[in-house]
Amino acid sequence: MPTLLRLTLELEEATFLASKQAPAQGWFLKLCQFYHPAVSEALHAEEPEEKNVRRPYTLSRFHTPPQQVNPLELYAVEQGLSATCDEGELRRGQRLSLRVGLLDDGFAESLRNALPNLPLPTVGRGRCALASPPEWLYAPWEALAQVPVPDRLRLEFATPTAFVSQDELLPRPEPERFLASWRRSWERFAPESVPAPTEELLAEAPPLVSAFDLKTLAWPSRQRTCVGFVGWMELTWRRGAPEEARRAAASLATLAAFCGTGAKTTTGLGQTRSSLLERR
Repeated sequence: MPTLLRLTLELEEATFLASKQAPAQGWFLKLCQFYHPAVSEALHAEEPEEKNVRRPYTLSRFHTPPQQVNPLELYAVEQGLSATCDEGELRRGQRLSLRVGLLDDGFAESLRNALPNLPLPTVGRGRCALASPPEWLYAPWEALAQVPVPDRLRLEFATPTAFVSQDELLPRPEPERFLASWRRSWERFAPESVPAPTEELLAEAPPLVSAFDLKTLAWPSRQRTCVGFVGWMELTWRRGAPEEARRAAASLATLAAFCGTGAKTTTGLGQTRSSLLERR
């Protein structure tokens, strides 16, 4: 079932980051190779994620956790990228948060069993310790398929979100692209007993943009600088839209917290949170 893990780490010594890219991804891929070789081999055998191959996990960069966080609130849009662990000096005792979304049941179970004995990632040259117990959140596929029928959907994009268009990563905040991205993850990882909402059902009553507050933001990487959109968007439907169509879109939107939206979700892009709302 879709799983979220958050690790809150505390630096045991001062350190310095020479770039904005924290070492979370390399640490996680090593764990993947050691504890679940089948997933690791599949990751290396598949086409790049820019070609719309959906990965079995998503990964954030390290960021400073918000104060008084709800244990199940694994990231905060309000903090945005200003809360990420950017280059520069980090003090001893500073806390950093790492969020992992898992869609492969076998790997999620392996990671949960191995976590008490896992080596923790280093940040720069600084060692880390767990500042609090790991936080886990689960969402059975059957529960996702039966979410309440909303009148509105609110989507919040915590990190730059972009989609592939003719081999380019472009910030295109279009609802049909959101739904297609989430459907690919559902189709690939959900059991056959819980089929993905069909394109025909979603097309029967496509969601409409009712409000938004978005901006573009650059995301530096080793290969190139990606530009994506961050902020929030609300979607609704025309009056009389079938409940089945609204529930289908809501189910996919709820999955977004686990699978991310768009391209390069394994490097921190496309982190998404959704809320199911009543009509104003």
